[in-house]
Amino acid sequence: MCEKMSQQEPVSRCTCTCGCCGEQAEESGKKRLLPVFAGICAYLAAYIWPLPDKGSLYLYGFAYLLIGKDVIQAAWRNIRRKDPFDENLLMVIASGGAFLIGDCVEAVAVMLFSRIGEFLEERAAGKSRRQIKAAIDLRPDVVCRIRDGRDVETIPAAAARTGDRLLVRPGDRIPLDGIVAAGESVLDMSALTGEAMPLTCREGDGVLSGAMNKTGVIELTVTKELAQSTVSKILQAVAAAEAQKPRLDRFITRFCRLYTPAVVAAAIVTAVVPSLAGG
Repeated sequence: MCEKMSQQEPVSRCTCTCGCCGEQAEESGKKRLLPVFAGICAYLAAYIWPLPDKGSLYLYGFAYLLIGKDVIQAAWRNIRRKDPFDENLLMVIASGGAFLIGDCVEAVAVMLFSRIGEFLEERAAGKSRRQIKAAIDLRPDVVCRIRDGRDVETIPAAAARTGDRLLVRPGDRIPLDGIVAAGESVLDMSALTGEAMPLTCREGDGVLSGAMNKTGVIELTVTKELAQSTVSKILQAVAAAEAQKPRLDRFITRFCRLYTPAVVAAAIVTAVVPSLAGG
């Protein structure tokens, strides 16, 4: 296989790995964090420096509205759609009940922890989008196939077959898994393995699709077609992991549709039955 270079060469790569939609979603998320941050400041101010009379209550209420605005709006939209029972309504009921019994600190804290959970979830989703985009960027559209030992033709990567001989120039990515048939070069494997040390590849060495050819022109014999290549497997694995999340979200939603009314009913029974029994 390839040998490690004794010295690391600087690698110049674009650090932008997300598409326009991902950038817009992240920018929107940052804007939505601004009122949450302001609410946290108000919450901490009310907790550390209590105000006289009802000043702290108003400050807690202001912090609650800033932090929980999106949750409250989502709960109200679902109520208008006649589908109220979800995690948003549960958060509103829990925090609103805490306010009614005078536990303002707990009321704001419930909403704050809910928003922190949403932030972590959105951050994980953004990371998944960037991983998918990065995997797609590694996958080739076309390859340069050598015909009759000297002629070079450009064909779709999916049309390349096992045993085809491909030409890979400096600055190109290794399009398909194969074995170096001629030439010698330095490969940057960081996009695949995270390994910062470049690798030297010579005739007879195996190479993986997605690696960046840095220095020399090489010819390689294809050992795996596009569907079975390393880059395709990475893309399939990332896409499969992303597909698991909607199923989990649907399970949580279905669970909340049962859990929320059950909790509300239990709370009503707990509040009403003892008073009726006591006369």
